[in-house]
Amino acid sequence: MKEVKALSAGGKIGRADITAAVIYHALSAVLGFILCRTVFFEKYTPFGVAFAAGCPSAYLPGAAAGVFLGYLLSLSSVTGFRYVVAAFAVFSIRFILSFYKKLDRSPPFAGLISFLSVALTGAATLSGIKADLLFLALEAVVCAVSSAVICRVSSFINRIYKGLTGEELGCLLIVISMVLSGIYGISAFGINLSVIVAVALILSVSKYGGTLAGTVGAISVSTLFFFAGQNTDICFAFTVCALAAGLVASYGKYVQLCAFFVCGAVFAVIWGPAAKSAAFIAEIILGCIAFAFIPKNAGIYLGKIFTCFPDISVNNDLNLAVTMRLSEAAAGIKDVKLTVDEVAARLEGINTPGFQSVLGRIEGEACAGCKMRNHCWQAQREGTLNAVFSVIKQIKAEGAAGQKSLPEDFKGRCIRSEKFQNAVNKNYLKYASVVAANSRISAIRQAVTDQFEGVAGMLDELADEYSSDWRFDNSAAVTAVTALKNIGVCADQCSAPVDKYGRMKINLRLIKSSDTVLNKRDIMRVISLACERDFAPPVIKKASGETFISISERPCLKVDIGICQKSAGDGELCGDAYSSFFDGKGHFIMILSDGMGTGGRAAVDSAMAAGLMGRLIKSGFGFDCALRILNCSMLFKSADESLATMDIASIDLHTGNVELYKAGAAPTVVRRQRRTGKAVSTSMPIGILSDVSFDRAGIKLFAGDIIVLISDGAAFDGTDWIRDELERFSSGSAQELADRLCLCAARRRSDGHTDDITVMAAVISKT
Repeated sequence: MKEVKALSAGGKIGRADITAAVIYHALSAVLGFILCRTVFFEKYTPFGVAFAAGCPSAYLPGAAAGVFLGYLLSLSSVTGFRYVVAAFAVFSIRFILSFYKKLDRSPPFAGLISFLSVALTGAATLSGIKADLLFLALEAVVCAVSSAVICRVSSFINRIYKGLTGEELGCLLIVISMVLSGIYGISAFGINLSVIVAVALILSVSKYGGTLAGTVGAISVSTLFFFAGQNTDICFAFTVCALAAGLVASYGKYVQLCAFFVCGAVFAVIWGPAAKSAAFIAEIILGCIAFAFIPKNAGIYLGKIFTCFPDISVNNDLNLAVTMRLSEAAAGIKDVKLTVDEVAARLEGINTPGFQSVLGRIEGEACAGCKMRNHCWQAQREGTLNAVFSVIKQIKAEGAAGQKSLPEDFKGRCIRSEKFQNAVNKNYLKYASVVAANSRISAIRQAVTDQFEGVAGMLDELADEYSSDWRFDNSAAVTAVTALKNIGVCADQCSAPVDKYGRMKINLRLIKSSDTVLNKRDIMRVISLACERDFAPPVIKKASGETFISISERPCLKVDIGICQKSAGDGELCGDAYSSFFDGKGHFIMILSDGMGTGGRAAVDSAMAAGLMGRLIKSGFGFDCALRILNCSMLFKSADESLATMDIASIDLHTGNVELYKAGAAPTVVRRQRRTGKAVSTSMPIGILSDVSFDRAGIKLFAGDIIVLISDGAAFDGTDWIRDELERFSSGSAQELADRLCLCAARRRSDGHTDDITVMAAVISKT
């Protein structure tokens, strides 16, 4: 039970704190009262003493009130009074030793004091019959075990929503069964309330915790009902019904209800007489109705509670190990980049010739043996260098130098002007080729190291993702795989991570099969039904001959996308390329790229940019990492200049947050709550410089808002007219809006030239 420790500012207890404390004390009193009524072998009631020993120390006053009231109202003999004495002894011991927190919260300690209290008070009232001695000893043992279980439950009740281990789930179900046994006597018209609640409980545990958890719950309830005096028939029936319900849980809630009801009806018919059968069937029907009307949000919460997880520390250790390994790999790749840069810088200083060496070779080849050498290179050095630069200037302009490239005053005093010119021409061209080669090598090296840096960035992002507050729903993973087998889709690996916001994602790797037909709608329907959550259409990826499926929970928003293109001069090829898709993480991605110029070359550049960016994002690369890798590919795609713009909108369909990433792209126009604005890019297109980055902007959109990506051809006449069109747009599809904007952009072109026009319009709405 959760302890109220939070205090308001200044250390004073606030009204909310007092209310919470009152509620928890009242709940402790109610549980204590009910457990005093839980019967063991028809006349023993030690569970109130067990609750007194195992309940949280913060709520001992409430527990004491409930336990004493429960025992005092049920006193029927001197032997019944001993439970009051035993409970008083337990409360006294816990009060005296309350300063020893570790001891007070220890399950063995709770079991010990409850065992001694019940055993000693039982011995004091023993009549001397050996059978009574045996039952009193058994009672003391049961009380001790119950105390330890209750103490164990109180230790993890605060984090119950994070998932439980198998041991913790078993303890929780035992305590719930004790409570159900305590209300066993409440009935109307022969219909028992505790049986109705037990049916709903077993169905819930089977649905959200799996067959094993459902069977454990049925056994726990049946055992306590048996101790309470119920016959063995209903105990056996509960176990079989739970097993049947758990086996068909992957087919959905209503199939599970039918299985449970059919099994229960069969047992009712076998039992007889009619009155007993009718009552049991009525109890099953009411329990099934209660289960059927459990809200979806409550079902998700129950799934967190009843799912069996491995030990939490194991998951944390594994998570930490994966995070550290990814961070280590990222750091290693970054070190490779730094090492390559350092070695390259040293080699560049060694291998790249200086211009002074070029002058030395010119002097050695052209002026060797000339009596005017010292005069030209010392007294007239400035004039000689001007002659060298004059020849180099003509070489740069025309590719070679002639006699006219030398100044007249230099030719008048140089008796070897032709030889001098040839030496400059030869040695400078050699120098220029070496510099160009080194520059090309440096650019290639930069591209390689940028790709290293991109991979390192992706590993860092994965490490950050794994280090966040994630948990894995193993039960949902097993349920999803089982459900997919029913439609012929077989997976050999599956994980069901749940993020800190409670959103689940199912990741599957399929068993290789050439005849497997994947229908996205069927996959979405089956997994949604099995896991009791609404999932969006799956993302199917194929890599290295393997097929991977990612499916995320259906978000609260959806996107209606409309795209319209018009090629320059109505040509066959458009220099713009686009892509839109779900990334499998609750985001809808829009990508638009505008290649340089028009026609085939522009179409190739934009198609490569949009296609590769989409593939990298789908593969898990972040936008910045993907941009660096794409830029390297564009730089060295061919010997000719190759560039393209990049415009991306990432829409979080769970929150409405939109991130805009722009590299040399045209403005993006957004209508938010009937008001329009635009995001402008000042960065360079990709494929020009080795160092490129995105301009970023963020905005939160709501249902009815619009975002429009356009290429340069649509922005020829500015974007004010687009803003006016968006403000006037009130109904219709996104495709109709995109068609209208594209047609208007073509009409507004008034300079006699044409350009490729692309409009991507996305209208946000509720699902």
